[in-house]
Amino acid sequence: MFVRVARLAFYWKNKFDEMYPRVDLNELIAGAFKPIGNQLQTDLVACRNGSITREELVRRYGHLRPGQFSVFSESYADDPETYLFAHMSSATNPMKTHRHNAFEGTIEFKNVIMFMQARERMKFLFTQVLYLFSVKLKRVLAERGISEKDASRLSWRILDSFLSGPCETEMSSGEEFPVLLPDVIVPGVTDLKVVTFAEAMPSYITSTIVKACVCVLEQPNAKVDVQGALVLLPNSDPGYDFLFHSGAVGIITKVGGPASHMCIRALELQMPSCIGCGENMYQTLASAKTVVLDCKSRQIIVLD
Repeated sequence: MFVRVARLAFYWKNKFDEMYPRVDLNELIAGAFKPIGNQLQTDLVACRNGSITREELVRRYGHLRPGQFSVFSESYADDPETYLFAHMSSATNPMKTHRHNAFEGTIEFKNVIMFMQARERMKFLFTQVLYLFSVKLKRVLAERGISEKDASRLSWRILDSFLSGPCETEMSSGEEFPVLLPDVIVPGVTDLKVVTFAEAMPSYITSTIVKACVCVLEQPNAKVDVQGALVLLPNSDPGYDFLFHSGAVGIITKVGGPASHMCIRALELQMPSCIGCGENMYQTLASAKTVVLDCKSRQIIVLD
């Protein structure tokens, strides 16, 4: 369901751009709906004021984690002090910033808002289910005496056979991680071809110019001080939502489109960002020390 809703959001975003090519949809979207991240901020304030308990806050958001689809990575519930409570003192109730516009009555704009809102909700629910699966999988692995490191080397078919019956084969800890292609790719049957993509078309948020050092978060569980830094991320999933309230001055992601979670949050909070800078720029920035994120002229300049 999440994939279907995400596709519809992407379709209507493109449809709007096609119908109104001179209109900046990002500017119109800001404040048009309330993302999950806004509710997190409201709940942080409520927890600070004693309206809800810390335990309830963890119950609602503990399933989130950086690198959302890495099953064995750390969740907010594993370290709530870092991911939730460390930002509680600076949390504020989000202000409604939506301004009426001439396009909000069009079917294209209505559907963009409706399906982007639905996409946010579906992804939040999906990550809850993924978290429950992860917790159960880790527990079963521990009962079976299988380390997470060993388990991460196996395809699901092989791992399932170990979990379903007696482990008759020893797992070698020296094996390299396999490259697992989807089951739908069948040699000799599937017509697999190389597709050449054009240069990335990133989304720049705000018209701010930011000069700062680069902080790379390649590892999902990396705990570093991002105060005053431009944070460089490989992807843009909800697990990185804590970065918006950690003192970072800007965010740059390798992947992520204009309808992605990170783009929506950056718009809502007016965080200077470049969402989806592409592989080439990402590799350049990963080895840089200081850069200028110029959202106004839509460019990133490496200083050193």
